[in-house]
Amino acid sequence: MKFTADASNIICSRVDTQTKSNLTNEYIVAHFDKRLKEIPPHVESQLTDEETDELRHWLLDREKIKQDPSEKNLLELLPKLMDEGIVAIDELDTINQNTFNKLLTSIDHLRCKLLGAKSKLSSTPANSAQLNKQEANKERLDQVAKHII
Repeated sequence: MKFTADASNIICSRVDTQTKSNLTNEYIVAHFDKRLKEIPPHVESQLTDEETDELRHWLLDREKIKQDPSEKNLLELLPKLMDEGIVAIDELDTINQNTFNKLLTSIDHLRCKLLGAKSKLSSTPANSAQLNKQEANKERLDQVAKHII
């Protein structure tokens, strides 16, 4: 199950992968108003119990992210974003030269800052969000961007 948010809706999609051809099919099962914090009955009736639980956790995590778009959340999210970037690079036929240069520069700066922050290391484990990876990334970056801009 994949959950995404557009300008006004939360969209619940099933993703099926065919093992022989390794092709994926994604189809929308339900959608509802993005402002809702609970699962509407018409959506719940379309989901399995497991999918409903997954959506409930996704909605809770989404609210937590909106309430705390902190630097800590961003740093915990960064490895997942980078993994998604790796997948995106594998799937692209071409990469824009400007984007390529910006990525390399950012990676270099991040590496320098990270190495310089070794003295700040903590033994406390990071909390991982249960929210759908791609949507979590989008939500957190949107919230951080709002605070930066």
